[in-house]
Amino acid sequence: MSQSNPDIDRSHYSHSINILFICEPFIRLDGLVNERTQNILRSLKQMGGLDVLWINADADLHDIEMMNEGIQQYYNSELRSGPFWQSPAIFKISSDARKNLKHIIRENDYSLIFISSESLIHLARLILRYNLQSPIFIDLEALYSRVAFEMWTHSPGWKNRFYLFEVIRLGSFEKWIFRRPFHFLFAKDSDLQYVRQHYIRGENRRLTYLPQLEIKKRDLNKWNQKFKNILFSEIKVDSMNSGG
Repeated sequence: MSQSNPDIDRSHYSHSINILFICEPFIRLDGLVNERTQNILRSLKQMGGLDVLWINADADLHDIEMMNEGIQQYYNSELRSGPFWQSPAIFKISSDARKNLKHIIRENDYSLIFISSESLIHLARLILRYNLQSPIFIDLEALYSRVAFEMWTHSPGWKNRFYLFEVIRLGSFEKWIFRRPFHFLFAKDSDLQYVRQHYIRGENRRLTYLPQLEIKKRDLNKWNQKFKNILFSEIKVDSMNSGG
């Protein structure tokens, strides 16, 4: 399902870059996660033409009205939790969602694709099948396996065994995903160091620390500039000049 913004002239961005932002509705995101994600969206809008793919957004369409200025096209896709042997923290991709995603990626020539959380990483894996050219960025406000480990160590025991299973399931998933050609932004330096120690040895330019911040205008401007510099460094020059 898609929804165009009649107030946006897509030709305005013909000499700029074209971005797809994938996110759950903000109403479901709490505190700093909501703040960080909305700030990312604002920064992306400043970089060029922006499309948004909302995940499970049918009941939360007022989020679209809240953020519609500067957005070219809205899409919506339904995702659900996978079978019991997979972590419920990671959404499963249905056949309809696969078709929808394939249509969106094939229909648009995106210079960059940005995914807002670890729970949506399966989408990145599918995007690789449809588009090998556009860099894919994934924002990690928290590393899910470490959150599960903290919950388990706080209260180990049979009644809390779910978190032990999550440590195993998510650890295996993360080990696989961090070896894929995605770019990761970490809100916590401790998560970045953990990935370097357990998943990707040593320095790697695809792993970047972009911390949370208190929203003060001066700090926010610096954060926005760093964020955009990170993304621009991975966008191919010919993508930025397309249409010229």
